[in-house]
Order: sequence, then C-alpha cells, then structure tokens
Amino acid sequence: MSLRELVDAFTNGSDEIEHHLDVETGNIVMLTEDDSGAITEFEEEAEFEEGEDSSAKFELWLEDHDHPDWQEDSIRDAFAVQYGPEGRFIRVPKEESHDGYRDMEDFAETVQDKQLRALIDVALNGKGAFRRFKDVLFDYPEERERWFKFSEEKSKERVLEWLVDEEI
Repeated sequence: MSLRELVDAFTNGSDEIEHHLDVETGNIVMLTEDDSGAITEFEEEAEFEEGEDSSAKFELWLEDHDHPDWQEDSIRDAFAVQYGPEGRFIRVPKEESHDGYRDMEDFAETVQDKQLRALIDVALNGKGAFRRFKDVLFDYPEERERWFKFSEEKSKERVLEWLVDEEI
C-alpha cells in the first residue's frame, strides 16, 4: 500500500468518486458513479438465486454489454467491492472541510511574518476563507510551499489515525 495514494484518495473532494482500500492487496480501488451505475444495472437485469455464484452471471452480463475495455476493468472493480468477501474492501473516508480549516488555523500560528499573519487572520474570517487563504499565500511563494507540506503532513496524520482505527 502506498501512503501517498491513500492520502490522495482521502483528500479527493469529489462527490462523484469513491475510493476503497483492498485490505488483502493494499491497492486503492477508485469507483465512479458510472461504475456503480453499471453494478445497479447488472443487479436489475441479472436474475440469480440466493447462494448462486454471482460472478459467473456478472461476467456473462458484462460480455453482453458494450463497454470500453478500460471501463470494464473499473466495473469489475466495482463488482469486487460490492460482492467480494465481507471486510476485504474498506471505503476510504473523505477529508472533512473543517479539518482543512483547522489546518489553516494551525498553520497561521506557525507564521513568523507579522504582516502575513495578519493577512491570514483576516482571510480566515467568514465565508470564502479557503479561497482567500490561498490568495494571500500566492504572494508568498516560500510560505505557500511550506503550507503545502504542512497540509500534506496533517492529511497523512489523519490517514494514519484512520488506519489505526480500522486496525490496519
């Protein structure tokens, strides 16, 4: 498992993409709404009895539908997440916006330049704080780079805490 990939999955803010950690292989499986939709379509169209091997029916269903090769792999991943052994795939949570805001506040406390600190404090007040914070740092490239490293470290810490909570 790559911690970098896991942090990327954790910090991906898209509501249209889910990430799952395969605890057997350590791979990160990315699923789109289209992938999940294909599984729903399979479930609606396929008829199988309880206890019957759904993977054989799934492969036949997939063969009968015209999906590009690249999408077939993702649909297979979605099937594995949905129908694989219980506990094999764990959904990677998305980082919460309040975590990002708290990171900006924590970072502000480390800023030595009084003028920049004052600008950040103003930027963090009210709606649109994320955009204003980034705009302020744009004029301070060294601090901006330091922010990126700081933010990544905070995200890594949260991912590692999540892994401990999941007993991985």
